[in-house]
Amino acid sequence: MKYNILSLLLAFLLTSGFCEETGNGKCSSNDWSEFKKEYGKDSYNVIQDLTRMKIFCQNLKKIQVHNVLFEKGEFSWKMGVNQFTDWTEEEFKKWLGPPIKPMKFTRV
Repeated sequence: MKYNILSLLLAFLLTSGFCEETGNGKCSSNDWSEFKKEYGKDSYNVIQDLTRMKIFCQNLKKIQVHNVLFEKGEFSWKMGVNQFTDWTEEEFKKWLGPPIKPMKFTRV
């Protein structure tokens, strides 16, 4: 029963054009669907899908804000959407692993 209610909620959000204001644009269910299609992210269950969509929209907002600042010359590099856009920063750092410490060399 709980799963059916969540399924209905997801269907409602997706069909109602659920979006999050991003200051410079919007993160729509269409953006999310296109992202999932492009990067093969279609194996989420209902709860995972809603969670990942929220993370995606938050990251898309960061990308859009950064790119506005880039256009104003405040950054020298532009950000874009990639296969990690639905990951949290913590997940990405865990995937990267611990930072590599520089090796110390001794002369012989």
